[in-house]
Amino acid sequence: MGARFVYELYPTGQVSPDMEMPRWIIFLCVPLGSYLMCFRFLQVAWSFFWTGELPHHDAGHVDGIDDFDALETPPKEPVR
Repeated sequence: MGARFVYELYPTGQVSPDMEMPRWIIFLCVPLGSYLMCFRFLQVAWSFFWTGELPHHDAGHVDGIDDFDALETPPKEPVR
């Protein structure tokens, strides 16, 4: 539906008043985003079919930063 919308918007020649760009270029993000989401879904489905595992993301992990547990620092004395 998004591609059809952009296809029908193209010949109108409408221009965005704020960005002064053709509106069809601005609305092109709708079908492109939909295609990318579909592609990602197919990637995950294919991987799940062959491995049985879903991808996961650890929000607390940052590449390039060592874990504090891995650093051998002496424990702090408790405050009394």
